[in-house]
Amino acid sequence: IIDTHTHLDNEKYINDIDEVIKNSKEKGVEKFIIPAASPKDLPRAVKLAEKYDDVYFAVGVHPVDIVYFEYKYLTEFINHPKCVAVGEIGLDYYHNKDSKDYQIEFFQEQ
Repeated sequence: IIDTHTHLDNEKYINDIDEVIKNSKEKGVEKFIIPAASPKDLPRAVKLAEKYDDVYFAVGVHPVDIVYFEYKYLTEFINHPKCVAVGEIGLDYYHNKDSKDYQIEFFQEQ
């Protein structure tokens, strides 16, 4: 089992991340992919991926955080050996109804 969408970088796991990973592995999870959502969270995801052999990350900016998008953000991490995908990206018209053109532009950029 590969958990392709786990926010191990969430602050609520800071004190027990070893236990969370250990328990998940005991339940059959072999690998973990942390989806990027915001540039402010990516450094923590990268550190976890570098610390744990079975943890990887994706790089990208979620539509609700596109105001933080910078192209260098993608290019800086896309070639990292533990980066395995581009995500969490897409279009979110539910939360951002007024920014459709803006979202499309940055979705295509990513």
